[in-house]
Amino acid sequence: MVIVLVVAVTAGYLAGGRLHRLADLRLRGSWLLLVAVAFAPLGFGGGGRAGTVATVAAGLLLLGFLIVNVVAQRGGVRAAFALMAAGWLLNLTVITANGAMPTPARVLAGPEWWPNLWLTPHLAEHAPIDSTTRLVWLADSIELRLPHVLVPVSLGDLLLVAGVIALVVTAMRRRVAADGAGPRS
Repeated sequence: MVIVLVVAVTAGYLAGGRLHRLADLRLRGSWLLLVAVAFAPLGFGGGGRAGTVATVAAGLLLLGFLIVNVVAQRGGVRAAFALMAAGWLLNLTVITANGAMPTPARVLAGPEWWPNLWLTPHLAEHAPIDSTTRLVWLADSIELRLPHVLVPVSLGDLLLVAGVIALVVTAMRRRVAADGAGPRS
C-alpha cells in the first residue's frame, strides 16, 4: 500500500496538484471506517467461522464507507470512490465465498511470499487455490514480480489501486472555490 501511495502522490504532483489539498477532502461516514478497523483484527489468526464472520463484517463496514462516499462526493472524487467500492466488492465476494482470499499455493509457499506481509497487508487470511475454490477468477491469481518479491493481486485489488491513485490525484488537483462554496472537482 505504501508503494501505491507513493505512486499516487507522485502522479498528483506531476498532474500539477499539491499535497496540502488532500486536507480539503471531506470524507463521509468515517465512523464506518473506524468500526471496520476495530473489527478487522478479530478476523486474523482466528480462522474458522468466527474469523470469517469478523472479516466479512469488517469488509461490509468498509464497503458501506466507500458507498456513502460514492453517493456524497462529486466528479472525479466520486469516480475514484466508485472504483474502490467495485474493487472492494469483488474482493469481499471471493473472500466470503471461500472464507479467505484464494491464492496460488506456489505463491504462498515460496520464499518471495514473506515480504508481502509487510508490503501489502490484507484484511483476510489467504488460502491456497484448490479444486474446491469458488470464483477463482476473482482470487489473488495475478502475479506481479518485483525484485525478490512476488505480489499476488486480484482484479479487485487492481480496481482498488486505480481508485486510490485516482482519489489522491483528483484531491491534490482540486481547488477550494474563492466564494467559499466548497471544493470543485
